[in-house]
Amino acid sequence: MYNFYHKLFAMFIISRKAKPIINGNLEKLRELTKKLTELEREKDRIHEELQWREQAFNCLVQTMFDWVWITNEKGEYSYVSPKSNDIYGYINGDILGKMPHDFLQGQARENTIQMEQYLIQTHEPVINYEAESTLADGTKIQTITNAVPMFDSNRNYKGHLGVEKIVNEP
Repeated sequence: MYNFYHKLFAMFIISRKAKPIINGNLEKLRELTKKLTELEREKDRIHEELQWREQAFNCLVQTMFDWVWITNEKGEYSYVSPKSNDIYGYINGDILGKMPHDFLQGQARENTIQMEQYLIQTHEPVINYEAESTLADGTKIQTITNAVPMFDSNRNYKGHLGVEKIVNEP
């Protein structure tokens, strides 16, 4: 970073337009270079913090016994933890892009479709939602789901982050 600004500074001095810089704007160029260097450092710090948070999230999710998922604003799974294979027998590729009701049958499916539509419209949290889920092998299990809505910095709804727990083992 320093080399870039050093070269930029040298180009101004060498160029024919350097007279205004030398006549009083040299200090402004130094201040600008200092501010740009500070901004670059801040960007690097934020990037490192974001990487650390992502790593912490991944470690937490991978050590949980429950299944963690994220849906997008349409209600489709956009992230599923690796536990989907251990718990449900589905690989992540079987789940991503689908909706929760795609893995349910009968009345549980109809109830979940209504809940999904409600959540997409109202952005409410999910608290202890009980449903009968179907494993990849067809076995039915009871689950409890909790989820919170997610928003971007402009308060636009981006989906839900949820955790699903098996109540009864097959």
